Amino acid sequence: MKDQKDWNSGFFEFSKKSRRGAIVLIVFFIIVSFGFAIWRDFVYSPNFAVSYLYIPDDDSMDFQQSKQGQKQSDHKKTSKKNEVKKINYPTERFNPNDLSNKDWQKMGFSQKQADVIVNFKNARDGFKTKEDLLDVFVIDSTFYVEIKKYIDLPNRADEASSDLKSQPQKDKLDENFFVELNQASTEELVKLKGIGEYRAKNIIKYRDALGGFYHKDQLLNVYGIPEEVFEEIINHVTVNDEHIHKMDLNSVSYEDLKKHPLINPNEAKSILDLREQINEFKSVDEVLQTAFIDLKKYKELKPYFLVSESTFDSKE
Repeated sequence: MKDQKDWNSGFFEFSKKSRRGAIVLIVFFIIVSFGFAIWRDFVYSPNFAVSYLYIPDDDSMDFQQSKQGQKQSDHKKTSKKNEVKKINYPTERFNPNDLSNKDWQKMGFSQKQADVIVNFKNARDGFKTKEDLLDVFVIDSTFYVEIKKYIDLPNRADEASSDLKSQPQKDKLDENFFVELNQASTEELVKLKGIGEYRAKNIIKYRDALGGFYHKDQLLNVYGIPEEVFEEIINHVTVNDEHIHKMDLNSVSYEDLKKHPLINPNEAKSILDLREQINEFKSVDEVLQTAFIDLKKYKELKPYFLVSESTFDSKE
């Protein structure tokens, strides 16, 4: 057993001479390797040109094909986006107030564009003149020029001039002549300078939507009443706020609130939400607690609100 151990130990041991030879051999290989690299990169200059041919692997080729396909797809999308939709211009006279959503779509408008046109018409209580169509942002001037001759509505300039020239005797109105805006008829309003039947009807329509005027300046919100006409008639009109129709905050519906010209849907909903929260209004001032009505808006709306006292009086 001892002889076996001695043999193994002698087999794996190197003599001093052997170790020196191994070290010299390793150093030689290192010198040769570095020497060849230096000679190849800095000394050797071949007499022929070496070119490299790039052969893409499968992943690279897939990427290039995918990129090219994406470009073609983007081009198709761009082409589709820039494609001009065919417009079917009318060939007969028509009144835009009579057209439905589907009628506008038949002309070439999208469903959303048709919705915009119909909603605009409803908000304005109808188109009054040809130029009103230009106020709709989805109708461009090119389309308008093509259909203008077929629109069965007056020109805006013609409407204005007819109101200004309809009754020349208005220039000599009596200084003591006054019209009370909340009770005036069309016949009475047309006696005012610059007010013809068209503008008189607009005044009455806006008055009815409001519930009545509480200030002369509200005439400036009437469609078709320019500032110069307002300045002509301001000294010949009066306002009696006793004739204003008011809404009871404890019974008014969401629809009635929303259709009021001074109230938007968010404000209408906030009023009803507050009413549900506090059970009932005790005073008009409480609408200031809503999220959408600030002091300025409150002052505009206050003349059109009332609070019925019968409900909470009966509880007391």
